[in-house]
Amino acid sequence: MEAIQRSIWTRILDDLREDHKAIIIYGPRQSGKTTLVKSFLLSKEFKTLFVNADLAENLEVLSSRNLEKLKSLIGDHNLLIIDEAQNIENIGKNIKILYDEMPELKIILTGSCTLDMANELQEPLTGRVYNYHLYPLSIKEIAGQENPIQIHNNLEQFLLYGSYPEVLQKKTVEKKIRVLREIAGSYLYKDILKISKIRKSEKLVKLVKLLAYQCGSLVSMHELAQQLAMSSETVEEYIAILEKAFIIYRLPAFSMNARNEINKKQKIYFIDNGIRNMLIENFNPLEFRYDLGHMWENWLISERLKKISYDRIYCNRYYWRNYSQVEVDYIEERNGILNAYELKWTNKNKRAPKSFLESHNNSVFKVITKENYMEFIM
Repeated sequence: MEAIQRSIWTRILDDLREDHKAIIIYGPRQSGKTTLVKSFLLSKEFKTLFVNADLAENLEVLSSRNLEKLKSLIGDHNLLIIDEAQNIENIGKNIKILYDEMPELKIILTGSCTLDMANELQEPLTGRVYNYHLYPLSIKEIAGQENPIQIHNNLEQFLLYGSYPEVLQKKTVEKKIRVLREIAGSYLYKDILKISKIRKSEKLVKLVKLLAYQCGSLVSMHELAQQLAMSSETVEEYIAILEKAFIIYRLPAFSMNARNEINKKQKIYFIDNGIRNMLIENFNPLEFRYDLGHMWENWLISERLKKISYDRIYCNRYYWRNYSQVEVDYIEERNGILNAYELKWTNKNKRAPKSFLESHNNSVFKVITKENYMEFIM
């Protein structure tokens, strides 16, 4: 597979040219952040210093809060890139020093997890940064190399193995699964357990697997707490950590305080289908999947999340369900309109729930299936 230009690359370049802001790129490991920022090394427009914060080299200087040491390291470079910046102590304060004292210097930081990095950076750098998120490859990005027919022919591959760049590059199922196993391991052990200082690692691993089995279903914190022999508060805390580590995405219930609407449970989705299937150790073909509907829903939600982020679509996202068990899979609230979607592998003749339309007359409804999904995610 040839190198795919990422959706945020042009916008980052424009920001570097036009504004005096530090750029922070958040995203899971192996999503392509390093490849993205290293592309600036090829640009004649910038003289770039690239620092890998996973390595000990230069870390002492970058955590020193000493302007002269920082200037000595940077030299005559006009673009500083720090990869995996969450590994540097006092990174926010040091970047603030560089930002204030060297206004001609452009700065890009990447981080695999927002657990520490967001707090470490946002306060010292308030008003000084632009934030970006980079996810595994989106279908819109892949469409730069493959036509719609090729994408549709590979649909089963996306549903089973996801779209991490390295996974897509592998030609055999065995190699794809091997890469997914390594990525899943780094998620749980290298990032979360290290940064969040969670003491009960076995509980976290079990929680992630339980969520993988319940993907796309309503999740009860109380039931999870009982299964894990933990408090509901701790389960909530762990789920928040998983979301900040770009493993899951939470979808809350939509409610206008109608008495017959459920508003306490959430739906949980995984950022990547391949990781979800790795956690439950199931890569069976679609024709043998009991969970095909949930896989399809998860994939569409994750692709829609990428589209919303990259295209800068500003909206609130929900699901809807009432006590009669009537449900709408996905809702976007934009400009006073509720855009409601049912996400179905087939069943394109499904109609909008009458109870939803009666109680929300500012809504439009559409069914997304394997016949028309491209318009939803592109």
